[in-house]
Amino acid sequence: MGFAMTPILNLTLLSLITLSVLLWMYRRLALPREWQTDLEAWWREFTPGRYDAMARLLAPKDREYLLALPGFRPGMEQRLRRQRIQVFEAFLRELSMDFYRLHALGSELAHASMAPELHDELFRQRVRFSRAMWRIRLELIAYRLGAGTVDPSVVVDSLRITNRLFQPVLAGAAA
Repeated sequence: MGFAMTPILNLTLLSLITLSVLLWMYRRLALPREWQTDLEAWWREFTPGRYDAMARLLAPKDREYLLALPGFRPGMEQRLRRQRIQVFEAFLRELSMDFYRLHALGSELAHASMAPELHDELFRQRVRFSRAMWRIRLELIAYRLGAGTVDPSVVVDSLRITNRLFQPVLAGAAA
């Protein structure tokens, strides 16, 4: 009876894996992504400076200041810390979406042969950005555990550099 269950179990397992892959592909390809809608209009409004506040969100100076205030309790500190981490993560998600929008726009320009040299630079910037995001994620884990600080300047600078690299090409395309 153990061997009779093996083909059924294998078929079930194979079906689940196939279904998972199909669902993943559908989600990646068929569902619209809000950041891909109108890249040119987005770029005209985009400014990396909106992420400057990230540096202050988890800064140790704020904690020191709040601890010195009369009536500030440890429970308040934990709640505030949790809320600030949530806001920081929201900023990080938006920053990531903005980077990929900028990257997609640069990729469209490169594919349209307006700037074929962008292909290599796009790849380098994507690698730099991915490394910076992983660094921030690891720093955030340590910060949650009470060890270390988070320096978002690495990922914000990566976004700024990418924006600056494509500024002349994108400005020429928008004109």
